[in-house]
Amino acid sequence: MRRVAAELDGLCDDGAITNIDGRLVCFALNGGDLPAGTFTGSCQGCKVSNDELACAGCLDGAGASHATAIALAGCDEFGNEQGKLVCTAGDAGGSFGSATAAAAANLPHDEL
Repeated sequence: MRRVAAELDGLCDDGAITNIDGRLVCFALNGGDLPAGTFTGSCQGCKVSNDELACAGCLDGAGASHATAIALAGCDEFGNEQGKLVCTAGDAGGSFGSATAAAAANLPHDEL
């Protein structure tokens, strides 16, 4: 077994050092007072600011991390859908604030 020593002080001030498949990575911690939802299980570095929930990274099905944000208005619970924050309970329903949802809102009903 090969052992490697490293000086890690100061490299991960805003997170926790985690071993992922043999690699040490800085896993950003979530802020306090987050809204309800399952997103916290697969998103990191999340915080609420200016009526928006933003995460530094949410994992997709392939394990890639994506920065994502969503408006809080009209949503009671949030989830992670393929690396994007989505509303899972509340008036907003589905992907709130995404380009796809905004474009769909402007289409005539017969085109949806």
